Amino acid sequence: MTNGDICAVIIDGEMATLKHVYQYPDRIRFEPDSWLSDFKPFEYRHEDVENDNPPIQIIGKLVSVSYDFDGKNIK
Repeated sequence: MTNGDICAVIIDGEMATLKHVYQYPDRIRFEPDSWLSDFKPFEYRHEDVENDNPPIQIIGKLVSVSYDFDGKNIK
């Protein structure tokens, strides 16, 4: 994974979400790909993540998106 990749993330055992992931020496940051103010970036310190506070799982990386522009069949 490289900084800025879009990854599927499970945080605190909740549903999976897609976020841009950025790793820094002392923290990990998750940023939404949205212009809506309801979706804000969040970050956690590495020491908290290593102690499962909160538990975070990066379960995959987005590698492809396919659109059908007539709006009938989105894959």
